[in-house]
Amino acid sequence: MKRPPNRQVRMKRVKKALAILWSKAVRSRDGNRCVLCGATENLAAHHWLYHKAHSLSLAYNVGNGATLCYSCHIIKIHRRADGATVLRLAEKMTDILGPGTIDEMREIVKDKDLQAVMTLEDLELLRVAFEELV
Repeated sequence: MKRPPNRQVRMKRVKKALAILWSKAVRSRDGNRCVLCGATENLAAHHWLYHKAHSLSLAYNVGNGATLCYSCHIIKIHRRADGATVLRLAEKMTDILGPGTIDEMREIVKDKDLQAVMTLEDLELLRVAFEELV
């Protein structure tokens, strides 16, 4: 009889599934259009605030995402990252989410006590909630 995967393997699988569901939820919220140029092809969900150093709760927060096309995502944001494009993205995200959501996420980044430690069980519950959403 085959043994069930250990906790670490299950955690990786749930995180991968959550990343896919998070991306779908962000793109759906943005009408499957790039928030900067309006393109409808080659879309990806971009994390608004860097999450890996801060919190899993930021990684899977739909408010911490923006739909961008390849050109805007890779060239304008990651390679060039000029101030005008970053400010434009910030304005678009504020329009979509409202200033309060962005301020809340920035507080999570600043305050270690707000950075939720997510257990495997928490992540599995979040995955179920995302599956119902998308």
